[in-house]
Amino acid sequence: MANALQLPRAHLIAALILPLAVILGYILVDPLEPSSLTVLGLVLAALALPLMMRWYHPVLIFLWNAAIAPVFVPGSPYLWMLVALVGFLISVLNRSVNRNFRFISVPSINYALLSLVVVVGVTAYFNGGIGSQIFGSSRYGGRRYFYTFLAVIGYFVLTSRRIPAHRAMLFTSLFFLSSLSALVPDLLGLTGNSSSFLYQFFPPDFSTMQALSGAMESDIMFRIYGLTASSIGLFFALLALYGIRGMLEWDKPWRAGLLVLAFVACGYSGFRSILILMGLTFMVQFYFEGLHRTRLLAAFSGVLLLGGGLILTQSEKLPLVVQRTISFLPVNVNPTVKWSADASLKWRLDMWKAVLPEVPKHLLLGKGYSMDPTALYFSGETRGNSEFEWAVVTGDYHNGPLSLIMPFGIWGLIAFGWFCVASLRYLYRNYKSGTSELRPINTFLLSYFAARLAFFVIFFGGFWSDFCMFTGIIGLSISLNGTEHAKVAKPETEVLEEEFADQAYRDDYA
Repeated sequence: MANALQLPRAHLIAALILPLAVILGYILVDPLEPSSLTVLGLVLAALALPLMMRWYHPVLIFLWNAAIAPVFVPGSPYLWMLVALVGFLISVLNRSVNRNFRFISVPSINYALLSLVVVVGVTAYFNGGIGSQIFGSSRYGGRRYFYTFLAVIGYFVLTSRRIPAHRAMLFTSLFFLSSLSALVPDLLGLTGNSSSFLYQFFPPDFSTMQALSGAMESDIMFRIYGLTASSIGLFFALLALYGIRGMLEWDKPWRAGLLVLAFVACGYSGFRSILILMGLTFMVQFYFEGLHRTRLLAAFSGVLLLGGGLILTQSEKLPLVVQRTISFLPVNVNPTVKWSADASLKWRLDMWKAVLPEVPKHLLLGKGYSMDPTALYFSGETRGNSEFEWAVVTGDYHNGPLSLIMPFGIWGLIAFGWFCVASLRYLYRNYKSGTSELRPINTFLLSYFAARLAFFVIFFGGFWSDFCMFTGIIGLSISLNGTEHAKVAKPETEVLEEEFADQAYRDDYA
């Protein structure tokens, strides 16, 4: 009797698949409608779940710096954020059913991040909540809270699995070179394809104007925004994989050629800050590789003097966008470029002068990220001496310390400082006592974190947008190196657990 109700598997599959195919066919009559894209995305996500259960870790590493943000998802989050949420759920479930599955724990960093989450959460609570319109709130600002929380969640997902040593270069390449995806909107715009479905995944928010119009006037100083992320992604990948020494090997000239290409691409991005970040990272790594004690110091000094002399004499003949990139140097540039650069700097200085007197009021309780839409509207209508009012209302201070202390007060500054000190300590110990095969990568990660922190504090930064950069660097380093190197022998049980985790990862991705 029990077997009488059983159905053949083929019939059961047909009963489920055929209605689903009919529904999807009806929805895809107008595939670019937000509702159609949402349903299609949910179906694809359900089908991809088995793959995510096995591959969430390498997928997250690849997407961390990728400029992919599905516009049909409410809030248009970056795709790595969605993968981080799914990966965190899978990791927690794995830990609950498998006693041998463990996150790679670095307590000093974990406690710092958790304390920062508490500060952000308490600040949001005392300032009227998160305030996200996708949840029906009448206020703005919830996206920035979610970016902060997801940066921490992504860190724990990155540290949920150990990367085998023989896969280190591959995973590091995926982590940085995925930023080349930022060029997709620009390439679509240059080809005049302004209605491509790829814009649903690669939004042109930071692309050039030709991405929308399909045309470009030669007498306008345009900036190719996609080159900002692409140039630094290529530059950082080269430094991480080969180091400065490796890029100067005579039998591999293509490495130096790619390095020059990265600097040229940076020049055409039109952003001074990108060139400063690349130069700062290069100098820090130059020091940590010990090249300042070799003849390469004199060689690089000569190259800089020669290159500086050429730029000094030929700077006004360069394209306007390149002139803007190097306008912070003591060179002559086009008057239009000089005016643009000086106006940008003056705007920031005036805004900082107006904001600094407000800092003491928010030391104990920051103002959070929640924004009144009415105040935001009127800030955009102001003129004259209040041209930066919109930036003050939105918290877009173009300054790292201000973007941290104004929303979260002194407590946010302390928690973030704790995280940075713990991270630098961990990175430095890997640099000094890590394995020889990971030494180029560990040297770069320490150099990049230190340079990024200096850049955040001194030149330019925004906490909610830059925080994922810091958690990504340290998360990748922990996934590569494991727990902190201790001077004493580890207990036998801990060694066996680490070996079990490493073997499980190798079995998954061999």
